[in-house]
Amino acid sequence: MNKNYIYLMALIGSILGILGSVSWVYYGTSFIGGWIEGDIKSTPFQLSDKAMKTGLIIAFIQSIITISFFIVTLVKSTPENLENESRLTGMWLLWTGIGIAVINFFHVIPCILLIVAGTYSIKETDNHSTDREIDTNENDPGYIET
Repeated sequence: MNKNYIYLMALIGSILGILGSVSWVYYGTSFIGGWIEGDIKSTPFQLSDKAMKTGLIIAFIQSIITISFFIVTLVKSTPENLENESRLTGMWLLWTGIGIAVINFFHVIPCILLIVAGTYSIKETDNHSTDREIDTNENDPGYIET
């Protein structure tokens, strides 16, 4: 797979994840607050202040953690990093996608995009092995691509 497709999947996953994390503060507050009170179908106006406070704190912490991971993933998945450190970037994308899915399962689409991009990045690194010969030049020893 082309590195541009890997970058595009990671870019879309990171942007969707950041937007989802920002909206999770609102929706997650009522979801977690309703889960605490035992009534998931209730609206934010029907929940107690204590449940809303606890839901807001948990949703805000989840959002801060996931936003920071998505921003780092956005930076790590640049085409330059994919060219230089493709295996390391692929491992980062893969583990970040799995970790964010554990932290907040509602980011399932960005996590799938990151996991697929990371897997393809690692797979491309394994398939892209070059044969090298030792250079016998005495002045500047090194390798010659064949």
